[in-house]
Amino acid sequence: MILPLQHSGVWKSQTRNQNEADISSGMKVFPEIEKSLSPRAGTEPIREGHSKLRPTVLLIEDNEDVLLFVKSFLSAEYNLVMAHDGIEGMELATELIPDIIVTDIMMPNKDGLTLCREIRESALLNHIPIILLTARSTLDDQLKGLKYGADAYIRKPFHSGELLVQMETLLGNRHLLKEKYMRSILKNDATPKKDVNMDFLQKATDIVYSEMHNPHFTVVSLAEKLCISSSQLNRKLSAISGYTPSEFMMRLRIECAKKRLALEDKSIGQIAYDCGFYDIAYFSRTFKRFTQLSPSQYRRLPR
Repeated sequence: MILPLQHSGVWKSQTRNQNEADISSGMKVFPEIEKSLSPRAGTEPIREGHSKLRPTVLLIEDNEDVLLFVKSFLSAEYNLVMAHDGIEGMELATELIPDIIVTDIMMPNKDGLTLCREIRESALLNHIPIILLTARSTLDDQLKGLKYGADAYIRKPFHSGELLVQMETLLGNRHLLKEKYMRSILKNDATPKKDVNMDFLQKATDIVYSEMHNPHFTVVSLAEKLCISSSQLNRKLSAISGYTPSEFMMRLRIECAKKRLALEDKSIGQIAYDCGFYDIAYFSRTFKRFTQLSPSQYRRLPR
């Protein structure tokens, strides 16, 4: 399919469905229940075939022909949310924290370049890959878009396959970065310079370690210390680490336990307590789930 050149700039109002709350299952000893923000009345975005297993795409475009064209081939593989200008796009990006953003440059109220810059300046959104769509075709225009923080630049008219490949590539690269970030966090590697995503992960990690002994420190507690909502934390952390906040915190607790078992002569019960576990049986089961070994077996491993 090729993008049509016609321009019918009428945006049809659409009824929006209420968000489903993002609720993470609780854990014994760490009862962590995450609730998403209440949706803004009358402004909840349309979800096309919503599924947690599919990436969410925020499409920002004021031309209805383009919206319908992109929807025709994206909605089968992605959760598609649409906005018609940069202001609405920024609001939805902050609320939903999508996996990728596809935006036009020339739009009313707030253009795509301004939106791109604001996203790159946002600690909450700066990890999201951005693809710019535009009829502007000069090299200077393309360089300007990249300078504002875009990850890719597609000229109109374009083939559906071009956008699909760009999206798949950017999302694939983000997956590799998730693995790299978590390896760095778990191995205590030095934080790469000017990497805002690692800075966020390191800050979250430092907070969890400072509360390591506290079994009542929850996802909500972590979100409050990071000055964001629990639902925003869930989407941000999942996007840059591949783990939900509950999984992230538990992984750090187990990693701390592994280091203490290897280096300290304390009893397994005391180490479990130091890592925030008051139930030793639960600690042993959880430790084995992460390492395939019981705490005592792990301690006996040759170093």
